[in-house]
Amino acid sequence: MFLGLGSDTLKLSTRPERWVTAKKCFEEAAGAFAEVRRLLQEDDAQRWREPNKKVNLELQPQALEALIQCMLAYATRCFYEKADEASSKPKLLAQLAVKASHQYRSAAGCMHEAVLAKNGLDGWLSSWQV
Repeated sequence: MFLGLGSDTLKLSTRPERWVTAKKCFEEAAGAFAEVRRLLQEDDAQRWREPNKKVNLELQPQALEALIQCMLAYATRCFYEKADEASSKPKLLAQLAVKASHQYRSAAGCMHEAVLAKNGLDGWLSSWQV
């Protein structure tokens, strides 16, 4: 929901405050994904699962972490865009761009780990690493 609100805010608005509104929506989406991850990690939330039942990819802890990092990267990008529109100093813009880049890279790594875990390849690949 918050992800959609953030995206829609950016698409439908040309007002300067759209970046602040979208940033808040993306940060709230990150918080919502973090709460889902927390609930799934609690023992009480695990009771309904069968021990051998596979978990959907999007509910893997690594996938949820990827979604959190992606939402935070979107929020950082909103801050970058707002700073760019305000003609901020190049040093600040570079710092924000680097931060967003690291968050996107982290998200990609987490999603890669989630796919490996879903396919049961995480243990197999780690035994082959040098």
